[in-house]
Amino acid sequence: MGVIAISRQVAALGDEVAAEVAEKLGYKFINRQELEKRIVALGFPAGKLKKYDEKKPGFFASLVKDRDEYLHYLQTAVLEAAEEGN
Repeated sequence: MGVIAISRQVAALGDEVAAEVAEKLGYKFINRQELEKRIVALGFPAGKLKKYDEKKPGFFASLVKDRDEYLHYLQTAVLEAAEEGN
C-alpha cells in the first residue's frame, strides 16, 4: 500500500487538505495524534514524544540515541498503518 505524507505549516490547513485527499483516493487518513498513539503503543515512552514533535533537532540532539529510537518507532508505525490497506 502506498503512503502519502503531507507536510504542514501553521495556518496552511494541512490536516484538512490531507483528509480531503484521503477521502478522494479512498485512503485512511491518519493524523499526528493517531500516529503518536501508535508510536506509544509500540513501546516508545510518551514523555519523550514532545522532544521530537515536529522540531528540527539541534546538532547534539541529532546525535542522541533517543532520536534514532524515535525514528525507528515512527517508521514502524507508518509501515504498520500501510499494511492495514487503504
